[in-house]
Amino acid sequence: MFGFSLKRAARNWRLFAATLVGVLIASTLFASSNVGANAILSEMMNETLEDVPVDMIYRFPTWYGLLANTSQLYNLRQIIESVPNVVRTENIVAHRNSSTMNSGEIYTFGIQANSSFYDRITILDGDTSLSANETYIVVDSASIENYPIGSNYTIQYEIVLEYPDPELLVNVSLQVVGHILIDEHTERSLIEPMGYGYNFYADLIWRYTSCFIVDHEQTMLPLLDSAEALNNSHRCTLEPKTYIYLDRAALINPYDIQGSLQSINQLGYQISNALPDEYGDPWSLRNYLADALNLFVGLSEVHRMTFLQVSMPVFFVAFYMGITLNDVTFSRRRREVGLLLTKGFTRSQITSMFIIESVLIGFVASGLALGLSFLVVPFFLGIGTYTLLNPGLLGFDTIFLTFSFGIVLAAFSTYFPAKRAAQIPTAEAVREYTLAGEPVGYRKLLTWTLLILGAYKLAVWILGINVMEIMTGMMFTNPVFAILLGIWSVVDTLLGFWAPLFFFYGFSMVLIKGSDRFYRYAEGAIRRLLGSLGGLAAHNIRRRPGRTAAIVFIGALLVGYSVQTVGTLATSQDFTVRSVFAEVGADIKVSTRHPENVTYLLPLIRGIDGVRGAASLHDFYVSTAMGQIQAYAINVSEWREVAYFEPEWFSGVPAPIALDALASDNHSIILEYLRAENMGLKIGEELSIFPSSSAVSLTILGLFGPKPEQMSILPFWSEWLAEQTYSFVSLELLIELWSNVTSTGNILISLESPQDNNAVIEALEAYTDIISIESSVDILDEYNTSILLNSRDNMTRMGVLFAFILASVGTVVVIYLTLRERRTTTALMSARGTTYGQTVVMLMAESLTMICLALLVGLFVGFIVLYGVVQGGAGTSIIPQLVVPRFMPAPYVISVLLQIGAIIGLLLLFTLIPILIEARNARYDVSVLR
Repeated sequence: MFGFSLKRAARNWRLFAATLVGVLIASTLFASSNVGANAILSEMMNETLEDVPVDMIYRFPTWYGLLANTSQLYNLRQIIESVPNVVRTENIVAHRNSSTMNSGEIYTFGIQANSSFYDRITILDGDTSLSANETYIVVDSASIENYPIGSNYTIQYEIVLEYPDPELLVNVSLQVVGHILIDEHTERSLIEPMGYGYNFYADLIWRYTSCFIVDHEQTMLPLLDSAEALNNSHRCTLEPKTYIYLDRAALINPYDIQGSLQSINQLGYQISNALPDEYGDPWSLRNYLADALNLFVGLSEVHRMTFLQVSMPVFFVAFYMGITLNDVTFSRRRREVGLLLTKGFTRSQITSMFIIESVLIGFVASGLALGLSFLVVPFFLGIGTYTLLNPGLLGFDTIFLTFSFGIVLAAFSTYFPAKRAAQIPTAEAVREYTLAGEPVGYRKLLTWTLLILGAYKLAVWILGINVMEIMTGMMFTNPVFAILLGIWSVVDTLLGFWAPLFFFYGFSMVLIKGSDRFYRYAEGAIRRLLGSLGGLAAHNIRRRPGRTAAIVFIGALLVGYSVQTVGTLATSQDFTVRSVFAEVGADIKVSTRHPENVTYLLPLIRGIDGVRGAASLHDFYVSTAMGQIQAYAINVSEWREVAYFEPEWFSGVPAPIALDALASDNHSIILEYLRAENMGLKIGEELSIFPSSSAVSLTILGLFGPKPEQMSILPFWSEWLAEQTYSFVSLELLIELWSNVTSTGNILISLESPQDNNAVIEALEAYTDIISIESSVDILDEYNTSILLNSRDNMTRMGVLFAFILASVGTVVVIYLTLRERRTTTALMSARGTTYGQTVVMLMAESLTMICLALLVGLFVGFIVLYGVVQGGAGTSIIPQLVVPRFMPAPYVISVLLQIGAIIGLLLLFTLIPILIEARNARYDVSVLR
């Protein structure tokens, strides 16, 4: 049977090529999804590991009488380094002073003289080495102005004695001998994590922190030894730590994260078990590398699921197109079926033969798809060839899944057509001009269910109903009702993805394949337009309801998917740009070391070439009857010319009116919306603030910020959420309250052109009073050039292209094979005087009627889905969000319409090509009339 199937496949290679193309396209997308996911995850892994500068940190216990000394720290390193796959260790002793109003937290780190940290430290001025009781200060420190070279800095640490003995405070004077600059890697290594995982915002921590570096051996170790020498010492605020660096190349395989995580956890257990009891318990070892990998495991699974989700419509099209193509193919092979039946083949053998042929097709297509994926992935995902050359990308799981997918897709898309073909009566099968019967029925219950579910979700999107919000409000009424609502909420969520597919399939089956009324209307319309040729075209359409329904389904799904995808990409890009500008506040935002610096920096910044304007922005907190509120103090006239804001963010009173009123009334406020709602305050009422013991009344001029309907929140969150946004007051009010509040000074800058960004930033970096610079242009450039951040969008674009190719190929092949079946009829018409133009018109009427219907349905559903997705995304945030997604954002409307128009135009072109070719061939191919 296998050999016979192979022979038949070779003889009918043209027919098999059509099915092969469909399976090949779908398999290539599947393989590309897996290869691309592996490549992206490899890049993500490298980036994740770069964000973890230290693999493990062991904190030596400084309580319960276990204070460390020099020999113990040395022995500790020797023990840890004896564990396999530990590359090196180094000791650091850290100390943190209490927080103060002026300089924030003050950290002092004792670093070994031979530490690798010095490779990342740049000495700007002062001594090139440290001696005992000497220190460097990081230039970005908040207290840098208080510690010039030659000044003294006092470190005060505590030795807690056993009860009832008092604490012993020890003061050590250190001389500042140099200013240094440290990179982000060193910041993240020294300023240890706050909570779970590394502090990924270490680059901004210096606004509130000062950092001093001393010599580990000459300064810190003597302090530890003196503390440990006190026999009754109980605890010391000096914290010795051992930084542990592992052999990452031996432990981590980016294509086997679970195995890598297991190896790293086992190594952590080995290190803990190797330590003697006097070195504390296993909880003293913090495995940051394992923490990062645990977080990465979850992100990687989400990433893979995202890639598969993007590919699902294409797989469905491939499956449905495969069924349609096989119906056409087996119809053309009906005489072969009849001859096999007369030779003694059973119908089950014929079905098995067809399935074996499809398995061969799936096997060949899968092999080709694996090769093509390495050409597709670099083009769409921007992955370099150096990454793709890694053999781990094409692991056994990828190869196995790709071949399984291709073979299963080919076999399943063949099974039902093969079964129908094998059931053709022998007498009918051997007749030359009898068309194989096409199933005119369909599973009505299933089809109607899918159509109703799809139509329900489309109606929800059209009406803008927030189903989740309704269900959340009703879920606490009755336990049984809550369970039912929970089940329905899951169904509603799943329909968010499957509704278009359900609707298109149900529409094509119910309206086209199973409705005589539709064909009567279509025939009447075509007759009125084209006369007798139109009537003949309508009759031909009616003869093939299954193929007609397939063309409508594939075309509608392609157009709907394209509209949804292209529109969503435009919405996503618009949302990203607006979010970045809203977060920064303008083109550029700079933060000053002290709020007083803003006054003299403003005119200097306005004089920089490329700067269009600059405005001050002071943020501070002030108490009210219901807790603190964050306020921005602005010079209204300057701020509105420079800052990025959207009028929709203001409510109650239009933004221009509210801002004009704020400029004219110093004792007024534009209050945050949720805060006003929680307090029950309205526009025109008074809000009392308490900057000191006496209250200050502010008139509420307007409201600012997201409204509750823009967020999917529970009532008890509203107070916390209100603290995440801000209100506006005038700069004059802040000046009035200056001595009673603590503020930070910022300057917003607008540029003449985005091209001026680099030059302006370079000029700003010359001012030492500026401690941080945020640029919207730089953030967007980083986003646009990041392979990782754009992977989903790039994968989506690849899915659209593959869906277009697949739908185009399917449409061309179905139309071409259908016309080939009717070549005898077309040739007879030509012989009886039908011109080439009339033949083309008739064939076009048949195909374009269904294609145009598919385009209309696809456009209608596509825009509804896009609208629903955008509106849903605008109301599902659990945190206050000023920027919400917009449906068909104005800057991208023309681009979206052009892309959709190009897809429609190409689909129409691919529909016309087989018509023109077959009309010409049938006119001159008189051999079919013999």
